[in-house]
Amino acid sequence: MMEFIDREREWGKQTLLEVLSVLQAIEFADYSEKTREKALQKLSSAVKELSRKDPTLENLLRLGLYTYAVELVREGRWEELGKLRRV
Repeated sequence: MMEFIDREREWGKQTLLEVLSVLQAIEFADYSEKTREKALQKLSSAVKELSRKDPTLENLLRLGLYTYAVELVREGRWEELGKLRRV
């Protein structure tokens, strides 16, 4: 059971780092429209790719993080970025 939990945490950390790097790029570019559009393309592409894979726990966890990030960018909820960093 602990091995399963450790694996799940590792999947989440890896994906979280990927998502945070995309969101931080937007922040570093002063939230420019062009950067937000590129980020949405990248995040949406990841969602699309993952949704075509088998619904494993890892894929669903990753899908949830990417989808959450898409919504943050679409809605401009930059204050949530700080909360995401603390996860």
